[in-house]
Amino acid sequence: EVLLKDVIRAARSSIMFFSTRLEQVVDNAAVDLRCFEDLASLKLKTPTPMPSAGHARNARLYGIAHHTLSALKDVVPPRFQSAICTPQVHGTLQQIQAVIVNQMFSTLKQAALTAFQNLEIGTSRTAEGAPFVLSFSTACSHVGRYYFSLFGQGQLFPHIKELCIHIVRTFLSSAALIKPCGANEKQEIMQDMQSVENALCALDTDFQNSIRHEASVFREFRRLICAPNLEALDFDSLATVMPVHLLLTFLAHQLPADVPSLPAVAKASPQTFLQSTLLPLWEDSSEERLQSYRKLLGALSDEAELDSENAVAAYVMSQMY
Repeated sequence: EVLLKDVIRAARSSIMFFSTRLEQVVDNAAVDLRCFEDLASLKLKTPTPMPSAGHARNARLYGIAHHTLSALKDVVPPRFQSAICTPQVHGTLQQIQAVIVNQMFSTLKQAALTAFQNLEIGTSRTAEGAPFVLSFSTACSHVGRYYFSLFGQGQLFPHIKELCIHIVRTFLSSAALIKPCGANEKQEIMQDMQSVENALCALDTDFQNSIRHEASVFREFRRLICAPNLEALDFDSLATVMPVHLLLTFLAHQLPADVPSLPAVAKASPQTFLQSTLLPLWEDSSEERLQSYRKLLGALSDEAELDSENAVAAYVMSQMY
């Protein structure tokens, strides 16, 4: 028994030493993408930077940490797991992975937020679409092709999945806030949706299955945008697929031009309303949080004196309480 304890202690110490050494050789100068000259303007560097030797080494280190964690789980007998695979060992290996990739994904998430909360509907657009959205899509294509490909197959799946979910939620929430939203604006939203879909495909060619819920919401939103007669749609059926707050926000902004927008009623900028109200509702759609949102619809109805004979207004009014 004494010998067994010594072996376990030696194994634990060796693994911890290995993990600590692995952490020390991470190249901290190669943990970000640096594709943008300025993240606030989403201006891409020319030429777009390729991965450095440090990025390639970090990707290998990430793979080593990934395989070590898997091996510890699969190889160490269950009776010795708690003694050898301590929280400190797991924490160190996971910290190595976090240091290597977190900044890259954080940059892309911030870029998505910047791109989508600045949708250029009707102004400053090129023939291809909104410049911010196009720049973001180009960055995703570059990163997916040259940076993420350095990592082993499936190793970044949880991070890429989370990023794709963030992209879909942020874009759809931003698009739902556009007002006025007539035929021309809807055509431009459709154009931007294609750029977003290109970005998602560049990050994960199978995103339709990886993020099934968000992908289905994306498809339904496109159907909503393309509908020739909005009042003929079955809103209750749409609400079984789309988050109700997203559907109601879009419908509220289809009402006549003299009806104020939801951010205006809330006395907030569209950007603030997006980040403080719409995006949190994707994560927490509890009745308490939804009730606060529904009260905002009630304030909109009272301020604009909505006409219940309009099918869109009638549905919005039916969801106020």
